[in-house]
Amino acid sequence: GKKINPVAIPGGKGLGITLAGRNARRSLPPEILAKIAALVDSVLKPGEIRLFGAATEKRLARELILSLPATPRNKINDLTGATGWKDLAEQLTGLDLLLAPDTGTAHLAACLGVPVMAFFLSSALCHETGPYGLGHTVWQASGNCVPCIESAACPIETKCLLPFASRDFYRSLTEFLKEGRPPAKLPDGLLLYQPKFDELGIEFIAAAGNDEYAKKRAYARLLVKNWLRLKTPLDNEAALINEFRDYIGELFPEDEWAVPPERYS
Repeated sequence: GKKINPVAIPGGKGLGITLAGRNARRSLPPEILAKIAALVDSVLKPGEIRLFGAATEKRLARELILSLPATPRNKINDLTGATGWKDLAEQLTGLDLLLAPDTGTAHLAACLGVPVMAFFLSSALCHETGPYGLGHTVWQASGNCVPCIESAACPIETKCLLPFASRDFYRSLTEFLKEGRPPAKLPDGLLLYQPKFDELGIEFIAAAGNDEYAKKRAYARLLVKNWLRLKTPLDNEAALINEFRDYIGELFPEDEWAVPPERYS
């Protein structure tokens, strides 16, 4: 477990930025990513800023660079289109932090023990895709449209992007970077998740923001732990069973555990 998901620790070799995910709707636009990068640079003061991406993302790299103030712009080492997996691993190793959407590069960095600060729009959920291991941070869009299908047209003009362009977000990010603890308040439509481990494995806990599904996820984990005989107590079991009766039926359909099973075939 520790070899696959080591605790992420800054390595002193600068800041990395992954330009995009596999779909434009999974990624922050260059002008917003540039503001985040400039803010991170002003607080952490990394020696170098490395850009990662495929050759097809060179245009995004140029737009990002042109959107940066002079100080971070002069630190750029543009590696878009220049790294295979082996080279990418070498360039990621030892970074202080990687800024990224939900991408293979982020997962590789996490496996290498590099801290990942991820920015997830509506099409990605950290509960499903990580980054795995301790020491990472996910700024997660929230709302009744999450999760969405990124390949389909968005009927609400990518509303999940709005929190990342707000002044409140930049204040929250600055507070988090400077103080090393979750901000007191986040803009609407945004959550800050940090990972932890329990008997079942990794889970992401909302360190800031209103996570309306936290109770349901916690109860689902309790059910599975109990079923696996991990000896986790179920507090107020009767009340919880009554509240989540329909959900329990979804998790454990009667025709999957009833004996004899052929009765329902």
